[in-house]
Amino acid sequence: MANIFENSFLTLAASTAADDSGLFFQKMDVESSKAVELTGSTADGRPYCIYARRPIHHYLDDDILGSHVTSNWPLITRAWVFQERLLAPRVLHFGKELVWECREASYCECLGASHRLKISHTASLLSSSSDSALHDHWRSLVMEFTWLRLTHENDRLPALSGAAKKFQMQLGSRYLAGLWDDNILEGLLWYAAPERGQEEQRYYTHRPSEWRSPSWSWASVEGPIQYVSNTKAWTSGIEYNAVVIAAECIPASADPTGAILKGHLVMKGNITRALLRHKKSFPDQPSCSYTVTWLAGRRDRVRIGSNFTVNGHDANVDFDLIESGLIKPDSDMEVHCLRLASTQSPLRTFCLDVALLLGA
Repeated sequence: MANIFENSFLTLAASTAADDSGLFFQKMDVESSKAVELTGSTADGRPYCIYARRPIHHYLDDDILGSHVTSNWPLITRAWVFQERLLAPRVLHFGKELVWECREASYCECLGASHRLKISHTASLLSSSSDSALHDHWRSLVMEFTWLRLTHENDRLPALSGAAKKFQMQLGSRYLAGLWDDNILEGLLWYAAPERGQEEQRYYTHRPSEWRSPSWSWASVEGPIQYVSNTKAWTSGIEYNAVVIAAECIPASADPTGAILKGHLVMKGNITRALLRHKKSFPDQPSCSYTVTWLAGRRDRVRIGSNFTVNGHDANVDFDLIESGLIKPDSDMEVHCLRLASTQSPLRTFCLDVALLLGA
């Protein structure tokens, strides 16, 4: 499927259609799309005339998929479509207006959009790009990709396999369930992220119903993930405190970038005991992993706080340990932490640890 889109001449996208029975064009609101004539005079008395219309929301520009994107451009919320957009040389989106995407430019009819996904992706895969820049771009793609929706959970790795092959041609590195062998320590610095701004006090990331990858891979959770940081200024100051001894993934087919049967990672580093604690932020809230609070009475500004701590420090967990039954609300349990890396800022030192649940 990836080869079909990559070798296509033009891909037509019914971006406003919710399923395969949808239409290419969305019914226009004629009145709202009409141009309005505004007249007046300048300070020196010269008359002027301005024509204006209501702005069109360009949903392809949104980096966070909220309910407004889902309802208006549902096609781009699909994980398979993300890869198809990256691979296809040219894409023409049908919606309230036509939107053109290719590897060199992006335009819409009103000239108000600036979609950079394909352009940035093409630039990152140039032969002049360094391995460091390629890894930065890969992590950015992964963070965007994991926000998207799949009908079948087991498609998480296959839905990105075509893009992975393009990176592998440039890197010449082994692909390990969404991570790269030559950059695996940086690849491990991810954490599960709650969906922002949707349904207060709800945490969406969870384990898939069937095993699909080892727990050290971002593909082991169903839902959005974030990397600790994806800027060279930050990652260049990281000191790694662990060493990878061996890593291997057994593919489920002839495709090494697709689904896998099993995988393992052997590491060497310092392990310490710690106390993982859950505590509700507010007494009347559900026993979830995160608490969403709205700032200054504005619905578009949110703060997400973790309800878990490790030795008193905020901790991100891969999935909701309360719902899975691994820990009870307002309680604690002993864990073992492997320190992966640390970095310093002018204010404090950040330590990046992986907690291993006892008995898991």
